[in-house]
Amino acid sequence: MAAAVSASLGDPLEAVAAAAEGGLTGKAGQLEPTGGEAVPDAATDTAPAGAPSGETLTAAVVVRNRLGLHARPAATLVRTLAAYDAEVTLRVPDRGRGPADARSLTAVGALGVRSGDRLEARAEGPDAAQALDALRLLAQEGFGEPGEPSVQEAATAGARAGGPAPAPPTDVPATAPAAGAVLAGIPASPGVAVGAAWLLRRGLATTPAASPSDPETEWEALQAALAATAADVRRSRDAVAERAGPTEAAIFDAHLLLLEDPALVDATRAAVAAGRLPAPRAWAAAVDRAAAAWDALEDPYQRARAADVRDVGAQVLRRLGEARGGAGEDDRTAERGGAGRPPAPGEPVVAVADELTPADVAAFERATVTGVACARGGPTSHAVILARALGLPVVVGVGAAVLAVPDHSRLLVDGDAGSVTVRPSRRATDAARRRRRAQELEAAAAARLAADPAVTGDGTLVAVEANVATPEEAAAAVAAGADGIGLLRTEFLFLDAAAMPGEDDQVAAYDAVAAALDGRPLTIRTLDAGADKPLPYLPLPPERNPFLGVRGLRLGLLYPDQLCTQLRAVLRVAARRPVRVMFPMVADADEVRRALTLLGAARDGLLADGGPAPERLEVGIMLEVPSAALLAEQLAPLVDFFSVGTNDLTQYALAAERGNAGVAALGDPLHPAVLRLIGRAADAALAAGRRVAVCGELAGEVAAVPLLLGLGVRELSMGAARIAAAKQAVRGADLAAARRLATAALAADSAAAVRRLLADAAARG
Repeated sequence: MAAAVSASLGDPLEAVAAAAEGGLTGKAGQLEPTGGEAVPDAATDTAPAGAPSGETLTAAVVVRNRLGLHARPAATLVRTLAAYDAEVTLRVPDRGRGPADARSLTAVGALGVRSGDRLEARAEGPDAAQALDALRLLAQEGFGEPGEPSVQEAATAGARAGGPAPAPPTDVPATAPAAGAVLAGIPASPGVAVGAAWLLRRGLATTPAASPSDPETEWEALQAALAATAADVRRSRDAVAERAGPTEAAIFDAHLLLLEDPALVDATRAAVAAGRLPAPRAWAAAVDRAAAAWDALEDPYQRARAADVRDVGAQVLRRLGEARGGAGEDDRTAERGGAGRPPAPGEPVVAVADELTPADVAAFERATVTGVACARGGPTSHAVILARALGLPVVVGVGAAVLAVPDHSRLLVDGDAGSVTVRPSRRATDAARRRRRAQELEAAAAARLAADPAVTGDGTLVAVEANVATPEEAAAAVAAGADGIGLLRTEFLFLDAAAMPGEDDQVAAYDAVAAALDGRPLTIRTLDAGADKPLPYLPLPPERNPFLGVRGLRLGLLYPDQLCTQLRAVLRVAARRPVRVMFPMVADADEVRRALTLLGAARDGLLADGGPAPERLEVGIMLEVPSAALLAEQLAPLVDFFSVGTNDLTQYALAAERGNAGVAALGDPLHPAVLRLIGRAADAALAAGRRVAVCGELAGEVAAVPLLLGLGVRELSMGAARIAAAKQAVRGADLAAARRLATAALAADSAAAVRRLLADAAARG
């Protein structure tokens, strides 16, 4: 594609060849093996061309980041490996992707590494071993990302699974919408805002028609533009870090890496040197090539990262244009420069853009910009994530009509419904402002009371806990008000280990999490792995559908010695900490009995070895398989508690694979069929004097909290960021009303009908 761009610009054939050659690495990573050819084994591959001679070392890690290696974790990988004197290439052998230069963010991104992928690395050079050790550690730590997605990431993942695709590019702006017109778009960040329209006019920085100077002059001009853009990006990063925190500002670190990326910088320099190509055209071709590689990825979230490449590329082109006396002409618009000025100092405004960029968001004055409306784009862009972190309501994909709204026209942005109202009536404006104020007051009140117990209006205590994977996440959950940990994902300890972690290693890991809780209870889920989460030391044959294969407790029963080691570690920690154990992926009573037998053997072995063991350990099972929910009456006497994993229960009950956009609308945990399974399990648990919890995404959906309480759930476990709001929802609930709501929901015939019931209940207060 880059070669085609160069040719269309009238560049010399040598430059076209250079552009085409430079694009091979990025594109090759996307080619599947042809004719059934096997992917070469990493251990027998030859060293990469140009790499130092010597021994080639290899390593393999499994990427567990929920959204794969998108820009931020990929940037962490590139930045970390760049510190070592080693040539590192990366491959995704199971999907025929690679090799990719680990120094290049665009090359790593073009691999399209998804959650569960096995990433193979080959390294040569003096620091090869250290580089691979660093890679293993990075994978264990989630490449710098928390194991539980933030509220922003969770919303993004939902959009990825079932939301609309990013809107296509807009054409010439349409006629200005009439007063009262409601423009439908994609809800991207919740909340409501009212303000005067502020159109962000951004000239598309194009390449000048002037003849190039000598190659050295062109190269110096590009270096100056890169340096100036880097300074701009650092200012944006610092501004966002101050307002939203370092995690959200990390996207700008990825932008800085793009400014140093060999796939962009080296390719541009080669094109300039080869054909006396002007720097802007060479840079534009390289950017186009890199963005096209991201555009070609299968995963919608990763595909949306092409916008970051184009954003950085455009900033450099504008800097080059300024140095040459203008940003260049563009046939589509005569507007130039960046954002326009707000209508009046201090007046609340709604920023209107064709497509939002992170730099736009960093420049927003929070007291002035109250919401955002975009003609195109999707809810997964980094700019939208930043806006969401700042609490700005955003609607994207509204279409060209929003760009035709005159400056200063009043707009109402509804980030919950995904609509933009042009020149709304006074009544609609007043209602929106009241709603916004109520939302702000609710959030503030919830934050103040986050550490307090969650007690319903009629005096029932509900435990609101967190799902975590590391000691750091456990500490953050306590700070957010968690009453305990309802789910510790122990996979973090196993997935990237070269060998099965020993008993002492597991004890240290679990004890570190428990210590962070200051006496609060910790529920440890035994290893939940399978063919979709492969472990090199527990070999399993490939499975056509790993979600229906050997995973969870089934894997533990297949390898009883390994499960027994984990249970011994849990027992040792439980001897001095408030710890519970929970078995995943249970299908029937026989599996539970076999697991309890292993637990008894582990305890007997500990005592025989003179080790500590608790007098009694609370045992629970996850209800993720419909058969377990249907057998709840038989399972309840065997355990102390149930924990409903609504994510998997939903996909199994409705035959709607998680992450499959084609059936995403069906896979709603509020479907009456799923609710009936939860209700049946809760009834059986309560009849047997057992507790029932929910630890899936549904637990953190505030509107669903009263419904879950009405079904009999008394423990909720979720991402830490949702705890304060969930506790407040519990406090506002009345069990009698909650039971009536549950009865109505169980009688509904669709998830949409249930959601209408919840909306009506919320409106009644």
